[in-house]
Amino acid sequence: MNIPKRKLMGYTRGFGVASEEPLASAAGLRVLLNGGNAADAAVAISLSLAVVVPHLGGVGGDLFAVVQDANGEINIINGSGYAPRGLTKSLLASRGLSHVPDIGPLSPVVPGMIDGLRLLHERFGSLEWESVVKPALDIAREGFPSSPALAKALRTSRKILAKDRGSKMTYLDKGIENEGSLVKFQGLARLLELLSEDSRIFYEGEVAERIVNYVTSVGGVMDQRDFKEYRATLERPLSDNYKEWEVLELPPNSQGLTTLLLLKLLENENLPKNPLERANLILNISKIVYKIRDEYLGDPRSMKVEPKKILSKEFIINMTDNKSESFETSLNGDTTFFVVTDKDGMVIAGIQSLFYAFGSGITEPNYQVTLNSRAQAFSLIKGSPNYLEPLKKPLHTLSIALIRRDQKEIFLGLSGGNLRPQFHTLLITNIADYKMDLGKALSEVRFGWIPGSNKIITDPIAVRKLRSIVKDKIEVKQGRTGVASALEIRDNGLKIFATDPRGDGCPYVTG
Repeated sequence: MNIPKRKLMGYTRGFGVASEEPLASAAGLRVLLNGGNAADAAVAISLSLAVVVPHLGGVGGDLFAVVQDANGEINIINGSGYAPRGLTKSLLASRGLSHVPDIGPLSPVVPGMIDGLRLLHERFGSLEWESVVKPALDIAREGFPSSPALAKALRTSRKILAKDRGSKMTYLDKGIENEGSLVKFQGLARLLELLSEDSRIFYEGEVAERIVNYVTSVGGVMDQRDFKEYRATLERPLSDNYKEWEVLELPPNSQGLTTLLLLKLLENENLPKNPLERANLILNISKIVYKIRDEYLGDPRSMKVEPKKILSKEFIINMTDNKSESFETSLNGDTTFFVVTDKDGMVIAGIQSLFYAFGSGITEPNYQVTLNSRAQAFSLIKGSPNYLEPLKKPLHTLSIALIRRDQKEIFLGLSGGNLRPQFHTLLITNIADYKMDLGKALSEVRFGWIPGSNKIITDPIAVRKLRSIVKDKIEVKQGRTGVASALEIRDNGLKIFATDPRGDGCPYVTG
């Protein structure tokens, strides 16, 4: 049962890009054609996505990236932000709050995306920084037609955006809520112009000062030092096996470990012939795995158990016998993923997000920086590895999967928030167990259990069928199941890009 749209695939022995926005893909291709490598193109794609889908992955959000160089060595860019030093449990209590708000001026962490791109380019780029910022700057300055996704997000989020002066000025006073409307973000263009000269101005210059002043003026607690001290980090991936495949994922504070746990429990199960009939099996193991996630994952500096031990059979068996429940988590979450490779074989897979659509709903009006809502992911339960503390990173829903065996490797990612590990598991088993090609794997129906609830969401086309399959009085309803992109590389040099028919993107390839 597939989503009834054509497969969107591109084949090449040269280089290419896949993202959910054609303008961003074109920006990356432009950099590659001008002699840049995959890291250069990734900066252009990421910043262009921040312009054309600001509700998904704007400059006030976070970014993770998988970097595989031409020699096959893999590194992780962790551009996720930390809590402002003034955001504490006692501060929340003084305002009558029992949790971090979902939106508003107390919901953002310090944005990590821009410094993540700085680190990516500094370590792996080849062109001048200014030249890789330029494509996004041109789009912001000259304008672009509002995509169906942006227009819909503006209409859906109108009430939230209207509550904040900066958001209202940036988005609602421009008359851009209809598909095809000309969109110009002149404040964002000014920001990109400044960033093209020095990316750290976002953290140590006028931009940081403006953001802090605006957030504090509307009730937030950000501090100049929070920005000045922030640095993205270079890390190593987690790795485990699923049958004949090696699977690599992002380490904590990402929830990538959750995907590995799902696959670990699924490995010895017999999957049904009909992919949709996996639902009961995925539901049962997800209840175990999300319980582990909620109790043990967070900022690695606060985790009491190492990831390798969490992946051990002994640990999983012990948790299977534990009767505690996972916490109910939000279904909301908006993210955008891209992947790019160059002629020399470097691959960058990147994912960026504000968490909710338009994040916190708070936008600094001069530079049009809409801030994320990642702080809401913190726990206020003492002893939790995800307990709210100053300058601590929250457990992050973002993750990226790389699977490989013998003659091929596949980079994949998608939007999905807390459901992303389940969606990754579906994509991986589509390929590994059901032998689907890349395009079919992405277009196949997806479903996901909302952690801590009795609900499953799925694509509209599958609601009726899934209701006849699932057990235990589980409610099935239609919902967003993510927008995916992927790249498959074969040992004969063939590169296959695929984008999701649920989104607006298409692969761009050349050579």
